[in-house]
Parts: sequence; structure tokens; C-alpha cells
Amino acid sequence: MADFFEQLEKFFEEQIIGSHEKKMDEVEKLSHQFEKHERQLQRQEKQIDDLYNDDPFGQ
Repeated sequence: MADFFEQLEKFFEEQIIGSHEKKMDEVEKLSHQFEKHERQLQRQEKQIDDLYNDDPFGQ
């Protein structure tokens, strides 16, 4: 019976915890990509705002 629990524990660690850790790594990677993209969009927004403030009528 102890062998069954050892196998169950091993299965749990490999299939559930390992899978969860991999997914969390992917989420963290995507989160960093989104943050980088958001900063880039904020810079572009500031450039557009600065351009508009310099020449509000596009002349």
C-alpha cells in the first residue's frame, strides 16, 4: 500500500505540479511581453501627444 502512495505522490508531483509550474512560467513570460509592449505603446502615445501639442492642427 505504501508503494501505491509513493506512486500517487510521484504522479501528482510530475503531472499536476510540474504542469502548473510550466504554465506559470509561460504566463510570466507573456506578462513580461505585455508589459514591454505596453511601455512601447505609452512611448508612442507620448510622442503623438507631443506632436499634437506642437502642431494641434497638423499644419
